[in-house]
Amino acid sequence: MRAIPAALLPCALMFALATLPARAIEPSLSADAVAAAIGDGRAMAARGEGYTIGEYLLFGIDDAFHISDDGQTIEAVAVGTPYERLRFHAYVLAHEGRPLSDGDTAQFLTAHRSTLELVVFVHSRSMADREFMQHFGAGMLDAGGNARAAEVSSTDPVLDSYYRPDGSVLKRWLGVVTFRFDLRDDAALAGAAAPATFSFTDDRGGVHRYALSLARYR
Repeated sequence: MRAIPAALLPCALMFALATLPARAIEPSLSADAVAAAIGDGRAMAARGEGYTIGEYLLFGIDDAFHISDDGQTIEAVAVGTPYERLRFHAYVLAHEGRPLSDGDTAQFLTAHRSTLELVVFVHSRSMADREFMQHFGAGMLDAGGNARAAEVSSTDPVLDSYYRPDGSVLKRWLGVVTFRFDLRDDAALAGAAAPATFSFTDDRGGVHRYALSLARYR
């Protein structure tokens, strides 16, 4: 687990693996799903917890506080379904003591309808490379032989402390790169049990691939 600085995200992210029950992504959330997502997010904030990615964690390193290999820049990859993104949104607002109005919820749901986000948590290879996230790209979701390209965005980088195995302190830039896929033209993909592959290139052009089954996520 790594706590993301408040300047980057208003909470700590808990990277925890979990066994997933069979389910399916809801491209357009039902009223019950909206209430459940908001309730889950608010409950985490009320308990004073960091935001728990839990079952939505696709990949995570064991120790994100220590750096022994400067070439290892990926800390975690999370699956952002419409349900999970609303849960996180509700958590953030509750954590900051801000209300979530019906109008805000409706606007959020419209923006995230039939979309899938793969959220990649990264840090730079050196303190000098503040612009590293701008070089991530080529996000693709390959399912059933059909490849979909992602819209890519990133947060502003934040400087934070990491450690070598010997205890010496390092400064690195960290942030979040989000790969957003529009599934409006293929709603069946959200419930497909066949494995899909998410891939992207990092700041040095290295290719990263992760297998996932979208039907395992709400």
